[in-house]
Amino acid sequence: MATPRLAAAESAVAASPLGASGGIQVWSHRGRVDSSSLFVDNTIDAVANALGSGVDGVETDTWLSADGVFVMTHDRDTPAGPVDRCTAGSLDQFDRLEEVLAAVGRAALNIELKVAPDSPQAEQARLGAALGSYLNTRSGQSGSGGPGMVVSSFSPVATREMLSVGLDARIGHLCVDVPPPRALADLAGRGYWGIHFLATADSVEKVAAIRAAGLAAVAWTVNDLQLAARLADAGVNVIITDTPVAVRGAVSRVS
Repeated sequence: MATPRLAAAESAVAASPLGASGGIQVWSHRGRVDSSSLFVDNTIDAVANALGSGVDGVETDTWLSADGVFVMTHDRDTPAGPVDRCTAGSLDQFDRLEEVLAAVGRAALNIELKVAPDSPQAEQARLGAALGSYLNTRSGQSGSGGPGMVVSSFSPVATREMLSVGLDARIGHLCVDVPPPRALADLAGRGYWGIHFLATADSVEKVAAIRAAGLAAVAWTVNDLQLAARLADAGVNVIITDTPVAVRGAVSRVS
């Protein structure tokens, strides 16, 4: 049975699917709209509110619990302990990825897979395969299909595993520094869709190299309007921000 917040989210995503608008896309960071947002990050309410504000997409975070449930939170630490070492039953304060997908489908989400920094490569690969397989299983379900969704992670091992299982989504290489041109070409050859890079004054001049490699340039997390305008002028494809309404105004004067 649909709840009021699920119905609101479904209406919002129908009005603002990821990639629907032309030019530069503006994605909400964790469902934030501005500094006065009343909703908790990475919840259905936050996602629905952001989509209702007219953003092109919403960046979210997910961890895999110890018993195999994807929960929506950014931080690893919780009152019950590290989220990846807790069972889902002790993490009831967090929405499940399943619930978010049921509310808004896949098309308006950028899902970042969180991986503990001390995870061995085998564990990183397991997590990437788990998310890829889970999302592929859901791809045939109503409201959950289509390749418009973006999945990213700071773990290249995990994202390579997503590619190897044939995840029906656009895969983003999440990083702090933009890789050099040869590495960009290699990522494009492996099938990556975009480079999600930390936006700084120095990174603006690297947007051209990302685009030249045939990859989407996705800048995070951009709250400085002057930097947003410079990135737009440089040809960035996507800006992830805590203040999407303000950033939309800044980039619309450039694009």
